[in-house]
Amino acid sequence: MIGKDVMFSSGCWIRNSDVHMIYDEQQERINESKSILIGDHVWVGQDVSILKGSCIGSGAVLGLGSIVAKRVKSNSINVGNPLKQTKENVFWDRQSSHFFTEEKTKQHRFYEDDPSLFMFSGTNNLKQWQDIISKKPNFVSVTEIKTFINRITKLEPMII
Repeated sequence: MIGKDVMFSSGCWIRNSDVHMIYDEQQERINESKSILIGDHVWVGQDVSILKGSCIGSGAVLGLGSIVAKRVKSNSINVGNPLKQTKENVFWDRQSSHFFTEEKTKQHRFYEDDPSLFMFSGTNNLKQWQDIISKKPNFVSVTEIKTFINRITKLEPMII
């Protein structure tokens, strides 16, 4: 499930399975598929891979080429393989600085709007998100689809 206002760069992968099944000597599958949860206002950088079972808290930033295979704290910056948190209690804005001059860069040294729109705090509600996904029905009607979408849109941003 992907939350609201998530920004993906180019070359990103989201894989909720290993594609091919692997079994142990008792013929039991050892690599089952798992859901992926991405909270609201997450920035997924270029060439990031998000693997099965990942839960990414709202407001998180995933740096270039990172491989995500775990829980990612809300409002944090995470990079690398293995993924490591490098900063916490951060927020990001969609404005691009690609064509900023040095003067324009200096003008944006401090954020002048209300950061409360981007700082996600509160009680860990990952279980609530997981419960809604695990109860997803096999849709047989438009009504079931609309009901499910309505439940999802009423969720508070995912806080981890």
